[in-house]
Amino acid sequence: MTNGETEVLGKQLENAAEFLCQADPNQTRILTCIGYFHDFELCRLGLLFDIPTGFRHPAENSKPYIITLLDIWSNKPPAHSLDQLVRLARDISTAILYVHAVDWVHKDVCPQKILLLNEIGVTTEKARSGYLPQAFLLGLYSACSDLATSYCKGDEDWKASIYRPPTRQMINKTQYRISFDIYSVGVILLGLALWGLPHFRQFVDMPQVFEKTSPTMREAAVM
Repeated sequence: MTNGETEVLGKQLENAAEFLCQADPNQTRILTCIGYFHDFELCRLGLLFDIPTGFRHPAENSKPYIITLLDIWSNKPPAHSLDQLVRLARDISTAILYVHAVDWVHKDVCPQKILLLNEIGVTTEKARSGYLPQAFLLGLYSACSDLATSYCKGDEDWKASIYRPPTRQMINKTQYRISFDIYSVGVILLGLALWGLPHFRQFVDMPQVFEKTSPTMREAAVM
């Protein structure tokens, strides 16, 4: 990444922090930003978030750990009620709605960017018996205004490409648009709807279908 690209990303990061510091996590399903860092020497930058009041990370033997939607998809079949799955779909959609309401695009909506937090008071026994943690959207360090010129370089992550439209998969420099986020949410909701059906595996668990295929074939496999 060049110094010029780092400077552009740094400005976008500052704007994102200003927007996110006003987020009400209970309403927007986006964590409140409490600051950001931009290390010019090492070309590092990022956002810092607070855990919402009344929530905590899941814990095992009193040790907290980070869990995402991808983790619960990969580790076990669903033991959750339909109401909980509908709530999860609603929360993911709500977060993206608020990002788009201020004319921003997320650019990387995928299961890895859906953080799951337990409500305080949830016991280990309850957590193991079908409780579905609350969802919050992460990954807003790459978000920017829909009107802004964004850092458009793609990547070769086939798992992330599953959740992107064909024109933004792999190494592709197409300018990102709000409609691309909506596509990503749609693929996630499709995964939620199919989760638990006999013989169904989540898309990221099927490298033979998605890893070495063209963007249009990848889209066809999802649909």
